[in-house]
Order: sequence, then structure tokens, then C-alpha cells
Amino acid sequence: MPVGSGFAIGAIIYSVFSRYFEQNGAAVRYPTRFREFIQKRREHDAKELIELLSRCDLLRHLPPQEIEIILPSVRTRPLAAGQVLFNAGDPGDILYIVARGEIEILEANGSNGVPPDQPIASLREGEAFGEMALSVTVHAPRRHGLRVTSCSRLTGRTSSGWSPRIRS
Repeated sequence: MPVGSGFAIGAIIYSVFSRYFEQNGAAVRYPTRFREFIQKRREHDAKELIELLSRCDLLRHLPPQEIEIILPSVRTRPLAAGQVLFNAGDPGDILYIVARGEIEILEANGSNGVPPDQPIASLREGEAFGEMALSVTVHAPRRHGLRVTSCSRLTGRTSSGWSPRIRS
């Protein structure tokens, strides 16, 4: 009798863990389950991205059709605390939106009594920077550097794909 109950307990434990792992994408054994997991993940990521874009002052006025057009080319980039994203003078051809964490804007040349590379402002979730990338004719170099304050995720898009409605 003890051997039989050991098998039953083992089968129950196996069944519970197997379902848990399959629902969370680990150890996917069936192609249909894998496709379901990937589809749910894409839907979740798209929903999260739409929520972020709707909080951004520069983009929240866009109708859903415009958001749908730009979604496929928006990329997310993870960054570690202390990492410098770009320096003053780098090309300004990407608009970024802070998805998570905090970013510091750094003084470039020590004007206004602030030493170079010192923070002059900070940006939090939903705030955008690099709006010159929306310009059709001007891709001015960055005027300030940017450094990550806390572990962050940025969402960005190059200037080539912005619709005229966003640029105006």
C-alpha cells in the first residue's frame, strides 16, 4: 500500500508542476501550447506598449489607427543603472520614451554654472526625449547626454518611420 500511495503522490506533483510550467512557457512540449504562449506574450507586450504610448505627452493625441501603424517598429531596450545612453553631440535620430525606471539628463558643456556631466533634470516613466527625431528636415546632434539612474527600459523609434501626423 505505501508504494501505491507514493506513486499517486508523485503523479499529482508531476501533474501540478507540468501544468504550471506549460502555462508559463517553460518546458513546452506541444507545438500548439508553444504557439498559444507566444501569442499571449505578444498580446501582453502590445497592450503594455499601447498603455505606455498613451501616457506619453507627445503621442497620446494619436488615434488608434496611427498607434497601430507605429507599433511594429517600436523597440524596447533594457538598460542598467549608471549606463550612459548617449552623449552630447551624438546623432539625434531616435525618439525615446521611458518605459520603466528613471533617466538623468546631463549638462554637456558646463553652461549656466553647472559642471559638465552633472544631472540637470530627470525623466520618469511615460516621459519622452529626443523629439527632434520627429523633424523631417533636421536631425540635430544631441544637446545633452543621458544616464540611467535606476534599472530602466526604454522604448524607441527611429525618425524614418514616423507618420506626418506625428511630425506636425
